[in-house]
Amino acid sequence: MQERMQPGAVVFGNWTIHHKLGEGSFGQVFELRREDFGETYRAALKVISVPQSQAELEAAFEEGMTAAQAEEYFYSVVEDVVREFAIMARLKGTANVVGYEDHQVIRHTQGIGWDILIRMELLTPLLPYAYAHPFARRDVIRLGIDVCKALELCQKYNVIHRDVKPENIFVSENGDFKLGDFGIARSIDRTVSGLSKKGTFNFMAPEVYRGEAYGFSVDLYSLGLVLYRLLNRNRLPFLPAPPEPIAYRQREQALALRMGGKALPVPVHAQGRLGEIILKACAFDPNDRYESPSRMRADLEAILYEEQDAALIYPDGDELTLSENQYLPTASSREISLPKEENTSPVFGGGQESSFQPNENTDATVHIFSHAAESKTDSGTVSVFHSPSDPPKTPSSKQEKKRAKPALLAGVAAAVVIAAAAGLFVWNSSRVQQENEQTYLALMKEGTALCSDAPEQAAEKFLAAQSLRPDAPEPYLSYAYTLYLCGEYESCISYIENDLALGKSYDETVQSELAAILGAAYFEQEDYAAAASFFRLSTAGGDITIDEMRDYAVSLGRLGDVDAADKVLEEMRTAGASGELLDYVQAETDLAKGSYSEAEHGFLFVLESTQDRVLQARSLRSLAELYLACAALDVSGSSPIAAPAEAGAAYLAQAMVRYNQSENAILQDLLGRLYYEAGQINENNESFFQAASAFRQAISLGAGTEAVYVRLFFCDYEAARFSEAQQTLTEFETAFPQSYLPHALRGLAYIAEENEKPQAERDYSSVQAEYEAAGERLRSGDDPAYYQQLGTLLEQLKKGGWLSFVL
Repeated sequence: MQERMQPGAVVFGNWTIHHKLGEGSFGQVFELRREDFGETYRAALKVISVPQSQAELEAAFEEGMTAAQAEEYFYSVVEDVVREFAIMARLKGTANVVGYEDHQVIRHTQGIGWDILIRMELLTPLLPYAYAHPFARRDVIRLGIDVCKALELCQKYNVIHRDVKPENIFVSENGDFKLGDFGIARSIDRTVSGLSKKGTFNFMAPEVYRGEAYGFSVDLYSLGLVLYRLLNRNRLPFLPAPPEPIAYRQREQALALRMGGKALPVPVHAQGRLGEIILKACAFDPNDRYESPSRMRADLEAILYEEQDAALIYPDGDELTLSENQYLPTASSREISLPKEENTSPVFGGGQESSFQPNENTDATVHIFSHAAESKTDSGTVSVFHSPSDPPKTPSSKQEKKRAKPALLAGVAAAVVIAAAAGLFVWNSSRVQQENEQTYLALMKEGTALCSDAPEQAAEKFLAAQSLRPDAPEPYLSYAYTLYLCGEYESCISYIENDLALGKSYDETVQSELAAILGAAYFEQEDYAAAASFFRLSTAGGDITIDEMRDYAVSLGRLGDVDAADKVLEEMRTAGASGELLDYVQAETDLAKGSYSEAEHGFLFVLESTQDRVLQARSLRSLAELYLACAALDVSGSSPIAAPAEAGAAYLAQAMVRYNQSENAILQDLLGRLYYEAGQINENNESFFQAASAFRQAISLGAGTEAVYVRLFFCDYEAARFSEAQQTLTEFETAFPQSYLPHALRGLAYIAEENEKPQAERDYSSVQAEYEAAGERLRSGDDPAYYQQLGTLLEQLKKGGWLSFVL
């Protein structure tokens, strides 16, 4: 599929693939364009492959299917998906369901497989839209109404969506909210890896979570939770209030409380009738929820009436009423002002002192994503994500908002220390004691000094600084950057998106700095669509740095938008980027084009010419990915590089030593994958041993993810080193006690080990206990492939007379 779905390819007769937008729940998404009489038309293309991977097909064979049976099975999945299009076609043209326009089914020319192409209307996902636009409480109510309308249509055609969540809600150019991604999910779930995509525990109804029978109300429950989060400062029930970070344990406890039936507290900004509607939709007992989406819609519509009409229905009113002092400056509030000297500007914030005073007519509409709003806006909005005790901040001037960003993110903390020392922050001594001021400045200075060599210690300094200046952006921005420096990319992303909510309370410059950090974190996680989006956003507050341009260009290339990547490359040349940096980006662009030989030459040239450790690590990482891509082509004999897995592993092992990258966990993981591919191709146990060594090194360096443990297990499994495989699973279980995978894989290992024995000595009884243990830990969002595979093998053992129990 990847070879055909490239920019410039023509589909549906006259639609051209322009660029890749990202990856959805069950496939890749591209933007299509068509020219007619000088007009450009746009659409979205979703591409779903069945089976979704070669591994999925191999798993079917391992379960005992013949080629004919596997083909019949996967084709039945395709038929189910196509049947869902009949429902989508009937919903075509409705205002609140993503519009389906056309589809094609293309059979693979080699092997078993089909590509399903779905052409749909091009829309904006909800969350990016909400971050980019003012999003008030009235908009949340309207969203609930629109999604209820979509669910009414689903109920009419006897369809339960099962996956209502923010990611599946979109916004049209006219501002209509639309529900998408339904129907197809149920069919794809039948494939072996269909549930490999993370489920929606966060928005899942308790009966679905428990695997019980359920009805239409599960969709209303999920919708209620979507509204709850939007009106609760971007936090789901039982999670700590921002700006407190969310720990993994807290997230698990919150889920357990909700699934256990604990009554949900009212969302922070859903007092009155709106809160009652949301809590009714989210009732633990399905019998206590709305009996239909139309009833929920009617209740939501009632509170959208004009004020004079609403007063007749709700005499006490429904809008959030602010007390005279809430969210407003008081006599004791710290004042932040600018010195009067010329040519002096603040590092962050600033502007004129606020003249906002409360009055009886203040419209208390609540903005959802414009967190920690510091002052009254033209519409009198108040931030959802702001603590009522926090004083407002004066707005920044346009000139300050247009200021170019610092070239290095690490300079943020240093900048605030210098600025404060120069008197750019004027503190009200009656509000903040001089000793607190000095402590704050010292913490910021110490944190800055620790950023490069001890980011973990720097993070502690910035957290302490936050407690002294909770309204200042600098310690929050600096803390986010230390999370990135520590390699805690998921925590960094969660902190900026959830706890700081993209910094919408701050000026454009701070927002752009946060967007740049987000882009870098997403880049490291190989989410290039998100990385490109945030790098693009980071340009709003000033000039984008050359390093950010580098990663932006690479992200665009990985998304297949080579033209845009080339444009950024030219901008880098104009900005004076070094030759080695330009060579690196050019090599990345060649890699994106599939010009593997040119890309290999480019990366090798960069490695020979640069002393930049970051550039060395990036080039080695891309080279390893290049060799893995060529190894996949080597199976069919179409790799432009000879023996890419074996040669790539040999080179990477030497280069990591030469360039002092042996402690790089990502490179160790990639080295292990190359050795493993070499072992698969050459059937060489020595390669499996080398792969296992690399994976163990990756784990010791902090890359002990479930995926790495699974790879390590299969290295020993393929080499028939069953005792080592069992040891790996013991370590796996210790690291991830709630995961079903160690038990399912242990069951597979038991079967393989017993199969090596003479028939008279075989004993498969231990397999049943592992199967049951795996089943107890399996959750709806897990990929059940290994559990299903183990169950199939147990059934075969039963039929063969080896076991007497019934699954």
